[in-house]
Amino acid sequence: MLSVDRNSGGFTIIELMVTITVLGVLVALAGPGMGDMIKNNRLAAQTNDLMSTLTYARAEAMRRGARMTVCPSDNGADCTGGSDWSVGLIVFVDSNRDSIASPGEELVRTADAPAGNNTITATGVLASLQFRGSGVANPPGSFKICDDRPDKGRTISVASSGSLSLTKNVTCP
Repeated sequence: MLSVDRNSGGFTIIELMVTITVLGVLVALAGPGMGDMIKNNRLAAQTNDLMSTLTYARAEAMRRGARMTVCPSDNGADCTGGSDWSVGLIVFVDSNRDSIASPGEELVRTADAPAGNNTITATGVLASLQFRGSGVANPPGSFKICDDRPDKGRTISVASSGSLSLTKNVTCP
């Protein structure tokens, strides 16, 4: 005959159902917060990547004493033109100073398009941004990084001196 010990320490079906219900409520409450956290982290990472790339281009220009150009690129090799930097970008040594990645000019860095349907648009800096050997930016301008929330965007401003500044929680289109 099979005997059952009531003091075995296991869960009853009622205790298990209550535990699963409480866990379900906690997951439902945490879900929206997790979505915002993921969006915040994605936006911060993309902002940091762009700032890092711009800082690198300026530092390389000063180190090499040469003009470095940053431009949007959808193929990682050529400048695509326009103010939509959401396609990705490249940094290259612009030896002929024409802001176009010509054959023979050294490509020093590429960056992929931002994930999550985020956008990067430029103001002032339309088709390209150049850093001269002195670190001066030509032309000065700004980059706005946005996701689907209207008030969580970020702006990276590039002064004519080449210095960068960041503004958080800007209004996005």
